[in-house]
Amino acid sequence: MSNATMTKPEAPATTVETVRSGPTFKPAVDIMETEKSLLLVADVPGAAPDGIEIDFEKGTLTIRASVANRGPREGSRLLLNEYGVGGLLRPVQVGGRLDAGNITASVNAGVLTVELPKAKAAQKRKISVRTA
Repeated sequence: MSNATMTKPEAPATTVETVRSGPTFKPAVDIMETEKSLLLVADVPGAAPDGIEIDFEKGTLTIRASVANRGPREGSRLLLNEYGVGGLLRPVQVGGRLDAGNITASVNAGVLTVELPKAKAAQKRKISVRTA
């Protein structure tokens, strides 16, 4: 027999909101940087585009999404239920100067992509050197 100990899988991270009932989950995100923007990609399974809210204030991007409860299909009964359903909430502190007026977002197949353009002053630029 192995000496390894079995551990119980961790429950999804939850955050309590006072204005919503039910569980709230923290979706996983990836953040990438390009020369002109930051790209944030978040998992939002089951969230419809009209159920996703994105706010940007004081350097914090906050994603909120509602996901409709789903039950067994008509004519079936639930045998196993491992997928938790609830709201999604993810605040992300993003550094640097951003052009907040031009932030865009799109969702496709449960994946949210938010593009946060850098302010012109924060974008990398090449400085030419000339002879004095």
